[in-house]
Amino acid sequence: MNIKDFEYFHQLVREKNFSKVAQIFSVSQPTVTLAIKRLEEEFDTTFFIRDRSHKELLVTPSGYQFDAHLKVILNELAIAKKEALRAKQEK
Repeated sequence: MNIKDFEYFHQLVREKNFSKVAQIFSVSQPTVTLAIKRLEEEFDTTFFIRDRSHKELLVTPSGYQFDAHLKVILNELAIAKKEALRAKQEK
């Protein structure tokens, strides 16, 4: 599990398309798939349901709940990065 996995997950909730997420991050689609699989294994849950008959990706309730936490985490990481950069520039 790493920060990129979180970013892929958050974008996948928004896009509901593995290929689009891969394109946004300039990675392969299997990279995104493996990141999601790692997160689902780490948290022992299913975050997405792949409805192949309707070519649709559904986010589970636990997926939406996890994404709500990720929004906060990713925002805090962005703030921390800005603060670290500011502190470095002040030296």
